Amino acid sequence: MRLAILLTASYGTEDRHSALQIARAALAQGHSVSVFLMDDGVFNAAEVADLIGERCEVALCSHNADQRGLSGDERVLLGSQHDWARMVSAADRVIAFG
Repeated sequence: MRLAILLTASYGTEDRHSALQIARAALAQGHSVSVFLMDDGVFNAAEVADLIGERCEVALCSHNADQRGLSGDERVLLGSQHDWARMVSAADRVIAFG
């Protein structure tokens, strides 16, 4: 199964915690995971980047990162809504947190 996760929540929220736990659990069960960070979710780039591997890709909205003065994390794709649409199109399941 391929799971796509949208995270728009920043630090200290239950949505952020839940998204990360679900991503970790899916990867542990052998599923593929795509994570797109948008709005204040871009502040999670460093932690979510730790999930990147053979079955996990992470991208963040470059526009939202720029708005918040972030340069991003070199491990994370600085993307756009096109990247999110690609992730959704390839996914079997989509979950949005934020």
